[in-house]
Amino acid sequence: MADLYRHKVIETARKDVGILEQKNNTGEVQKYTKFWNATNPGKLVLTSPYCGLALDYWFKQTGVNHNVAFSPRAINWKVNCVNPVPLFNLSENDYKKLKPGGVIVYKNSWGNHVGLFLEYKEFYIYTIEGNTSNARSIKKYPYRSEGVFELKTKITNTALKPIYYCDALNQATPFKVK
Repeated sequence: MADLYRHKVIETARKDVGILEQKNNTGEVQKYTKFWNATNPGKLVLTSPYCGLALDYWFKQTGVNHNVAFSPRAINWKVNCVNPVPLFNLSENDYKKLKPGGVIVYKNSWGNHVGLFLEYKEFYIYTIEGNTSNARSIKKYPYRSEGVFELKTKITNTALKPIYYCDALNQATPFKVK
């Protein structure tokens, strides 16, 4: 089942690449919080961090229940993962075995972050991420901005350390979004 949805989740996320955030998580990026609030009990404030909310939105827009409890919290993508893969000291071949459409959990100085995994190539992890800057963006933007971007991160990046991979699609179940 998972392999059928990998391409769909990535294509859904790619449609949002380039959405720019206004001041403090406002503007079009609030669609992720609005979607969460419409489909879950307990409401989040519209200016909530949205990296996990974007993932929740991309999976569910594709018709996939990722089975991650309280997915807006980035670390829950690792905590609720059935078989998280620690990215410490993996071999080149191990990195190449990571499947697209999975999730990368990062650790940084201000907490945790999460993004949609696209591929690994030559010591870089390629992802689509929400609630991030375009500093690592594949496409160059005319000014520094925050939003949804397709990014590349060196696996040895110490400021934003990739720590876990979760094949959230492998543990997911298909469902219909109302």
